[in-house]
Amino acid sequence: MKRIVFFGVITDFIQIVFTVFCIFFIPLSEHITLESLVSNRDTKIIVVFLINIVTFAGFIVIFFIEIKRELWLIQHFDYSKKYSSVHLATYKQRYPQLFEDLTDLNWKYYIIYRICKYIYLFNFCFTAIIVFGFYFQSYKTITNFLMSFWFCFSKLNKGCVVAKESLDNSIGYSFYNTVNLSFNRIEVKYKRHVSNSDVIDSLNSSFRSIPGVLELETHL
Repeated sequence: MKRIVFFGVITDFIQIVFTVFCIFFIPLSEHITLESLVSNRDTKIIVVFLINIVTFAGFIVIFFIEIKRELWLIQHFDYSKKYSSVHLATYKQRYPQLFEDLTDLNWKYYIIYRICKYIYLFNFCFTAIIVFGFYFQSYKTITNFLMSFWFCFSKLNKGCVVAKESLDNSIGYSFYNTVNLSFNRIEVKYKRHVSNSDVIDSLNSSFRSIPGVLELETHL
């Protein structure tokens, strides 16, 4: 699963670079080239570039939280075809701290996607005004621009859905899975870790309950 996550992140990252900074890659008017956009220091292009930078920074935060969340889900949860997507919630009472951490991750995940969605929509609208108002070439400009928009918006929209579903139902939907995989049971290794911790705590409690031990610890 980790390979799927990292492959998905790398693929998305490359596409995000080309789509967020699409004004530098889509066909513009004939007298405009990438070199001229960079060298002429046009105020309009500088403003677009700064807005692109802010948008790209938002996606970087998304990738950071997304990778952290996906690896955390893989470490603590597992998937089985025998259970439904909401089966994970049945473990809530047994592992309360685990679900507190899950809720915190899902909340951060949802908030950053919502914020970036609005930032990108502003970025798209402003860039569209500049492109079609000053640098429009032909139908190729329109198709390339809309394709760039569709990729970013579809990623943001899917992220919002995954995060909202996960947050509302206390589950762990994985973003990087073609079948919308939802982790639906506790990872066996985590169960063993918790069980071992419970045994140690129980032994410590039993040991402290032996007459004279508490008094000895107090003197120490």
